[in-house]
Formats: sequence, C-alpha cells, structure tokens
Amino acid sequence: MLKFVHLLDDAGYSIEKMHGSRTSVHIGQFSTDHAYTSLRMEPEYRSRFHGPNSLLYNAAARLSYHFNLQGPNVSLDVACSSSLEAVHMAVETLRTYEADIAVCGGVNGIYAPESVFYASNIGALSPDGRSRSFSADANGYAKGDGLGLIMLKRLSDAERDGDRIYCVIRDVLSNHDGNEDKSNFVVPSAAGQTRLLTDVYKRTNFDLQRIFYVEAHGTGTPVGDPIEANCLGQFFNRSSLEPPLLIGSVKSNLGHTEGAAGIAGLIKAAMCMYHRAIPPNMQFTSLNPRIEAQRYNLHVVQHSIHFPPSTDTAPIAIGINSFGMGGNNVHAIVEEYRPSAKNSITNGYTNGHANGCHQIENKQYFVFLFSTKTRKSLKDQVAQFNQWLQKRPTSDVDNDHAFFQRISQQLLL
Repeated sequence: MLKFVHLLDDAGYSIEKMHGSRTSVHIGQFSTDHAYTSLRMEPEYRSRFHGPNSLLYNAAARLSYHFNLQGPNVSLDVACSSSLEAVHMAVETLRTYEADIAVCGGVNGIYAPESVFYASNIGALSPDGRSRSFSADANGYAKGDGLGLIMLKRLSDAERDGDRIYCVIRDVLSNHDGNEDKSNFVVPSAAGQTRLLTDVYKRTNFDLQRIFYVEAHGTGTPVGDPIEANCLGQFFNRSSLEPPLLIGSVKSNLGHTEGAAGIAGLIKAAMCMYHRAIPPNMQFTSLNPRIEAQRYNLHVVQHSIHFPPSTDTAPIAIGINSFGMGGNNVHAIVEEYRPSAKNSITNGYTNGHANGCHQIENKQYFVFLFSTKTRKSLKDQVAQFNQWLQKRPTSDVDNDHAFFQRISQQLLL
C-alpha cells in the first residue's frame, strides 16, 4: 500500500482523487514465502485473520479495499511472467472500458528458506548469487526481492488530463507453450516463444525494424538464455547490413525478482524511453557459445547506448519478454511518446517534444503551497522541491500545468 502511495506521488494524483474511481488492480506474484512464514508461527502468536491475510488474493484486494478502487481486481500467479501478465490483463480492462485507470505490477518477497531450497533443487539458482544474462559463465539466477507498480490510462485520456507520459504500450499479448518442443514442464519452448512474437507483431502490423532493443527475460541459465536469444534473432532476422538487434536483461542488475520480473523489465524500458538511453547488461564476460549472435546480428548491451536523435520518422520501440516456468509467455511492445500537434500547446506553454516549437510570450505562473511543522523543515522541503524541479526536462515543465496543479494540492497533505 505504501508503494501505491508512492505511485500516486509520481503521477501527481491525490488519494482523494482515486477514492471511488473506476480503477482496476492487477498484481502478479509467485513467492509463497509469506504463507510459509505465517504457517510456521506458533498458534498463540497468530491473529484471527492470520491465515486469510497470508493468502495471495490480498495483494490486489487490499489495495482496492483500502483506497476504494472500484474497477476489476485480480491477484494472479503464472510464475515468473506474473507481473507482465498483470499488465496484459490491465490493458484489456482499459480497452473494454471496464476501467478508466489501471494499476498493475508485481511483488516478490524472500522470507523463507523453502523457496530457495526448491529452486536450488531443480538447478535454477546460481551457486555464487549472480545473474549473468547471456554470458558464457552463466550458471543460474540470483533470487531478488522486488515490488513494482505502474499506472496505465488510455492515451487520449492521459493527454486530456495533462498526465506525464513515460511511454506508450503499443500492444501486449500472452500465450502458453502447451507441450510442444519441451523436454519437461519447466523448460522454455522456442516454438511457444516464436508463436507469441508472430501473433503480437502481426496483430499490430508492426514494422520489426523499429524495434531498437529487446528487454529479454534473460535469467542467466545455460539452457534458457540460448533458446530465447536465438528465437529473438531468428524472428527479427537482422542482416549484417542492418543495425544489430540490441538485447539485455534487468535481471543482471537486480537478480531475478520472479513474480515482479516482468514489471521490472517494463519499468526499465520506460526509463530507457524517458532518458533515451539503455544501461549496460551487468555481470557479462563473453557471449554464451550456444547463442548464434553473428548469424542473427544480435548484440548484448555492454555499455550505455544512447538513442539516435529524434526525427520525423516513427518513434523508437522496445520489445519486452517475460516467461513463466509453467509455460506462460508474455511480450509487450512499448514506444516513445510523441504528443500530437493538438496537444503541443497547453495553458500558455508549448510542449518541448514538438520540433520547432518555441515558448510563447503569454506564460502562465503556478502557485505552490508548502506546509510543515517547523521553519527548518519548510526550508528543506522548498529546497528539495526546487532541486527536483530544476532536474525535470524542459519538455515536461512546458506541458505540466495539470501535473503541477495536482502536486501543489499534494504538498498540503
């Protein structure tokens, strides 16, 4: 619930504004550590609601209950792709107008030794606790704690409301491997992954050359990494005369956050769009020899790579993979946000994203209200807010009238 409040702070929304709204909540999770820990407690230390409170439905249900969010509500578990599957389901509630706002994400908490023991038994964990995505010395993944939430709206609604838009989800789709091309239940399937990629890009009629980078599942396992990388290479089919397909995985930075892994990848992609740069894949020494990088013109990102300059061509796009060991696969396509011409001028300001626009003379000024208990804390709050404001890109400040109005209200809370 605290992370939800942080989400509202970032979006510039108040708790009061969300109260009674048609907001859907979808939370993915995989870990049962909380239940393990609760069940081990002696009966005299358990409250009357200890059992129900340890069940998975609480992740989404408590958010909707506590903040009076009245849209669809789902807690789901499809293993490691749970949080991106939550995004998929959230997007559908916006498309069908079941909700006006969607809050979605995932959580993974490591509290109990049982989950580490079980994952180690099937050879999934790295003995030295490092996730070396696509590296020749990859030996399994490192488990990671994580919690991530995002807020989604229909693009037209977000533009109308003056929201800060990090990126645009062009499409997201999921499927299941079935048992095709699988030696056992937990092994990934190249056939299933290829079917998913084919379906999602065909459905959107998307130009494959626009995909600048793929945020891969990339757990750092000797079996899974080559299957995924070669599948991506074969599908996108970049020739040596074309720019390479860049791939990487946030798991090399954070470890594998399992139920929150997909949302971690999506948040990373959104930050890449926002800062127009891709950070390096950590823990990488040399390419796994089973990955046919030369054949498919694949390149693992090993240093920070900046986006090419913005032009009048289509915005840059990123693909995101997330796979569950039970066979669930999810792929999302996100692209840079570029405001339409009708949204390039708002409340006396021009939007800095629009090429060739200049600030017009009739500026609008904003009043910010600060309230603290002491003079010192008031000075500190004003100084911190000023630092934050100075760091914001001009393109954001120019078109953030609605955002600033909401922020000034929040400062009084």
